[in-house]
Amino acid sequence: MDAAHAISDDIEKLILQEKPTFIVIENSVKGKNSQTQRLIEWFHFTVLSIIKLQQLPSAYMLPSEWRSAVNLRLSKDEKKNNRDVSAGKKRGKITRKHLSVNMVNQLYPHLELILKNNDQADAILLCVGFLNTVKHEKQMVES
Repeated sequence: MDAAHAISDDIEKLILQEKPTFIVIENSVKGKNSQTQRLIEWFHFTVLSIIKLQQLPSAYMLPSEWRSAVNLRLSKDEKKNNRDVSAGKKRGKITRKHLSVNMVNQLYPHLELILKNNDQADAILLCVGFLNTVKHEKQMVES
């Protein structure tokens, strides 16, 4: 639990140092590992406590919501590739990690993310998805 406290302290320091004006948080979904799930919930509690103390506006999005908002889906060719991989005809399954990194590299080529940067890619796309959703909702209200 010491590591969880240290990470929570680091999160708090980062928020206080960077002074964000809005925070978008990916909602957690039930994971396979209950210990990891508890840690994630602890971090969410920490962030929410800081948000409340700092009176920061925030929003939660489910992974499925932001992925839909940025249209993060396998193309027909990518689906065919994965069927061939499953059938043993080919190697190299295309995963959500690949999709996220590729999309961020298309949107922000100067970042030059690689596959191991998929968490950063997901965080960027979470925010892009949130902004797309807000923009869409604003357009719906205005029409």
